[in-house]
Amino acid sequence: MRSNALLLAVSLFSTGNVLAGPCKPQGSRQASISYGTTTATVLESTALPLSETITSSDALTTTSSDATTITGSDALTTTGSDATTTTLVSIDTTALSSDAESSATAATTTTAPAPQGTFALRGAGGSVTNAQPQGSDQPGSIIFFNSASSDFEIRHYNIETTTGRLQDAISGHYICAYYGDVDKTTVPPYVANCDPASTGPDKIYKYLDCRVIGSRLSCTTPSTALCYYDDASRDYICASEPENEAYNQFFYKDIGGADAWYISRGSPDGWTAMELFVSAA
Repeated sequence: MRSNALLLAVSLFSTGNVLAGPCKPQGSRQASISYGTTTATVLESTALPLSETITSSDALTTTSSDATTITGSDALTTTGSDATTTTLVSIDTTALSSDAESSATAATTTTAPAPQGTFALRGAGGSVTNAQPQGSDQPGSIIFFNSASSDFEIRHYNIETTTGRLQDAISGHYICAYYGDVDKTTVPPYVANCDPASTGPDKIYKYLDCRVIGSRLSCTTPSTALCYYDDASRDYICASEPENEAYNQFFYKDIGGADAWYISRGSPDGWTAMELFVSAA
């Protein structure tokens, strides 16, 4: 009898060692079952269903104007039997062009380009204020303001884009400085229609090179020393003065009831300074 009890105790001790293992897997469930004085431990492993979806989309675009756009979209979705979590991140950044480029652009646009097409001119200063240039289609003829003569009509102009020369939009004549009455450097040349036969370097007519700054007409022409008549060429010779500044200011003077248009520099005695502004023809 004592021998049977000993065998039963050994048997139960061995069985307990088999059922109660020393390692438990993570995430498992543990159940304890008791029968009288005997306890058995049962391990139940449960597999949790898990589904993950990861979506990533990244785009990088760079343009030649130094503007960069970066668009990113990262989405992480986790779905399980117990919980669902969704995270969405979106980035949209636009970089503007650099300040240095903006400054360089501004620096190149301080001077307005020559207007394309025909424009009118209006005087500003003294008696020519709001007056418009008047002239004829005759080559070499002087241009006036405030003329009552029926021989003169209001003129419109344009600037030839390839040369920068001022041109009469009605007759097609270029506009020149006329040195025919210049007997000394203190006498400014007239502004007149060019005479093609007498226009050019050292000639009595010299082209006006013009541009529009803002809304103001600005022109230059070479300053010239004394003009003289050359018997050999039977023409006037008017040598330029390269060491002197070009003529770049407009003046007017009353001659015979009309204000003649001149170009010079400084403050020639007896002439009144004026400005000319561009407006729609």
